[in-house]
Amino acid sequence: MIPTRKKDLVEKLYNTYKNTLLNICFAIVRNRTDAEDAVHDTFIRIIDNLCKIKDVDSPQTKAFCIVIARNVAVDILRKSKKSVFVTEEELDFYESDIKNEETALSNIGVERLKQALRRLPKEYYDVLMLNVKFGCSLSEMSGILGISYQAVRYKLRKARSILLKETEVKNEQH
Repeated sequence: MIPTRKKDLVEKLYNTYKNTLLNICFAIVRNRTDAEDAVHDTFIRIIDNLCKIKDVDSPQTKAFCIVIARNVAVDILRKSKKSVFVTEEELDFYESDIKNEETALSNIGVERLKQALRRLPKEYYDVLMLNVKFGCSLSEMSGILGISYQAVRYKLRKARSILLKETEVKNEQH
């Protein structure tokens, strides 16, 4: 049973993001029933990670919910063995907040960082955003993404490595 304050938070999250998440999930799975299932599973994962949410209406909360929804939808799609379609709008949404992020790569320009992030494969991008932007631990990311702890650790290390190589190449060229 969810305490009243958490229940109110979940209700507000649901009312705020249900349509957005349904649209994103539908765009991936191309099936209303599977999209609704994905949204349901998304909110279960969100409930398990309510401590990560400070403000329901913040761009960070929206991005957090979208990352979870997209991964749940892709998992459903993968289980049904269909092709995965990821929209460019999702990547644009995440990138809109990047100027507010403090990163270890702050010595490079925001635009160059955005370009490097655009080239980062989605599976690495999501892990990096959950870790850097939302402060999720490896265990938390494992639960959110539905992959093993070791896979999360590998993907985070690989994401950082790719991003550093991309930005080093860009810095050498400028």
